[in-house]
Amino acid sequence: MAESESGSTEERIAQLEARLNQVEDQLALYQSVSAYGPAVDSLQSKMAAELWTEDGVYDIGDPQFDAAGRDEIQALFDADYHRGLVASGCAHTMTLPHIKIAGDRAVGLGYHRLFTQDEGGYQLFRLSVSRWEWVRTAEGWKTTRRVHRLLSDDGSGQALLGQTLADMAAM
Repeated sequence: MAESESGSTEERIAQLEARLNQVEDQLALYQSVSAYGPAVDSLQSKMAAELWTEDGVYDIGDPQFDAAGRDEIQALFDADYHRGLVASGCAHTMTLPHIKIAGDRAVGLGYHRLFTQDEGGYQLFRLSVSRWEWVRTAEGWKTTRRVHRLLSDDGSGQALLGQTLADMAAM
């Protein structure tokens, strides 16, 4: 059997394996983001915190709520404020993030919507931009940092969008 112009069988298999690994990594990162909302909305704070590395950071942009380290992140999800949101009926929803993978590191960018319930039904409570930074670990992909900024007239959400897209282009 003759070798094709695109390379030997071994080269083609290696290329396919590399492409499959890329797809598997992207799916794992999508799973990580999609697990966040159901975990925090069901008060599975340990499960939610385990999306981060032990020394991961959740930068919400408010010193009262910023958290460093998995224990602080879990405490954020266990806090009375968060429990009150869940008790009143809320949903943390994420858009499918734009993801860039470079070796054992990845960056994702998407929107985060928080819906809350009141007498009139469900209302959009908060619309934010989320930048996710991940590292591949022995346990799979883990968040090292999540930066969360409101889309508001202060421009911080828009700045995070622009900076993250620039960072991803440079990867």
